[in-house]
Amino acid sequence: MMERKYKMKIAFVAVFAAAVCGMIGCESSKMAPESFQKRMTIVEALEKLETDPMFTEKYAAALANAKRQGKERPVMTIMRIENNVDESGDGKTAQMYRRLQSAIRKTSKFEIVDPENSLEDVSPDFVMKGELVREETGELSLNLDMEDVQSGTVFWNEVVTPSDSFGR
Repeated sequence: MMERKYKMKIAFVAVFAAAVCGMIGCESSKMAPESFQKRMTIVEALEKLETDPMFTEKYAAALANAKRQGKERPVMTIMRIENNVDESGDGKTAQMYRRLQSAIRKTSKFEIVDPENSLEDVSPDFVMKGELVREETGELSLNLDMEDVQSGTVFWNEVVTPSDSFGR
């Protein structure tokens, strides 16, 4: 009877492990090299941003400064995404811009000031810029940079997969 319970437990653990591997994937030395080259989405990049040591340091200083000024959180301006793919203008990147703005807002780390509608007395602590480019392979990429306004330095950047189809 004990041996049967033991075998059932082992079978349960094996089935559970197989189910977990099926849902989230298991690491294997036979994985295709392309899987390691997969680009992050905007949301994934922002999740990584929050754990980046340079961001953590810059954000802590900006948050302390914001609190001293009576603000709840630091201010960020997100510039419109530049379209460097074709001559159709930045209008084609408007939805990517909205998705980027939404993803940053959902981190709850920043007050977001629109660069075109901001009050002149609200200066940002951080500026994020984006540029849509076409690589030599024909693939579209979105280059993101974050600048610390106080020091004028770009302290974070990432190349991500655009969130939206450019052909819409």
